[in-house]
Amino acid sequence: MFFSSLRLATGCFLLLFTTGVSAFSYTISVSEQALQDHLSAIKPMEKRSHLYRISLSHPQVDLIEGSDRIHFSIQISLSILGAIQSQGLVKVSGKVEYNPETSQFFLIQPTVEAIEIAHMPIATVEKIQAVIQKIVGKALTKVELYQLHDRDVKQKMLKAVLQSVVVSQDEQLLITLKAF
Repeated sequence: MFFSSLRLATGCFLLLFTTGVSAFSYTISVSEQALQDHLSAIKPMEKRSHLYRISLSHPQVDLIEGSDRIHFSIQISLSILGAIQSQGLVKVSGKVEYNPETSQFFLIQPTVEAIEIAHMPIATVEKIQAVIQKIVGKALTKVELYQLHDRDVKQKMLKAVLQSVVVSQDEQLLITLKAF
């Protein structure tokens, strides 16, 4: 009888404890400018072959309200067979991943959303889209977006899991972490 009561009391305590802890979450607000500062650190990327030269540089953050992805555009310079040269923008979006060991947020799964290249036929742009996606995917995966500060007690305590990411109406990236 004693062990049954002890088991029941322990079970109730664990249920209350895990419910209370799992309900604990903390939302961090990251400005578009803070994200821009981290993305600006990305060095220009270039891919060459005997047919083309593609250069990507100057990422510009563009947070879209309600989105769970980071959107940005990258300037592109393109030369095909040395004869066709053009410039434009590649619009990219990516998800956010959190690493609790390092307290860092990273860009993952970067996806080319659109390509706008001046004076270039759509058919040619479509043919090089796969190459641009490869370059973007390789160069931008695991790019650091934000670092939690250890001097902030709340942030230091939150070696947690990523619960949600959403862009607010005032162009802030709201990152919610959940303890357990």
